[in-house]
Amino acid sequence: MKWIEEHRAICNKDEDTCEQCYIIGESLWALSQAQEEMEAKKNQPKPQVKTKLAYNYRLKEWRNEVIK
Repeated sequence: MKWIEEHRAICNKDEDTCEQCYIIGESLWALSQAQEEMEAKKNQPKPQVKTKLAYNYRLKEWRNEVIK
């Protein structure tokens, strides 16, 4: 991303007139959107796993088994 900083330092145009500035702006916007989506996905509650009690006759104990 060094070229972005170098281009912004020497370019005095805005995103509408400079093609590279437009590409930089679009890339940064896409990155921010992707980060927001990842944060939203990470903050979602996890679904509860459904389990049932099952008796294991070999070990003579009750265990929770996942229902598929």
